[in-house]
Amino acid sequence: MKLAKSIFLIALMINRAALFILICLIPASISSTGGKDFNGSWELVPQKSTVIPLYRSLVIDFKITENDVTVVQKWGTRLRDAFSDTVHLSTDGKKVQVPLQHQVAPTNVFLGIMNLTGGRREMSASWNSDGTVLTIQERVAVISSQGKSEVNAAHT
Repeated sequence: MKLAKSIFLIALMINRAALFILICLIPASISSTGGKDFNGSWELVPQKSTVIPLYRSLVIDFKITENDVTVVQKWGTRLRDAFSDTVHLSTDGKKVQVPLQHQVAPTNVFLGIMNLTGGRREMSASWNSDGTVLTIQERVAVISSQGKSEVNAAHT
């Protein structure tokens, strides 16, 4: 049972990490000024993404300043399941509690994982020393078929 839970949590972390790699690392690593040149909307191509099969679309809006970052994920276009997840973080590395805005863990809908109702996630954001890579740390409790677990992820 413990091995199945470990494999399950590894799969969860890989899916969440893949999404945040798309969200944070690619735009920030292309720009010599960090992510500031990537303010605006980015739409993932559904045919080339494994993290959005249920929702069929994901648009990510960035607002990056010298001291903070706001990431808005807009999942889906169908009224029955579309939702938005907004995270505003200071880039000083300070940990903050961010409310979960949806019970579904959108990158893991087919793994049987869900966020706690009314739950919170602990998050922080910081730039590397030369300001070219943004790292978002996230810790969240989830419920799966194996019970309650905690997922820790570093999204770069």
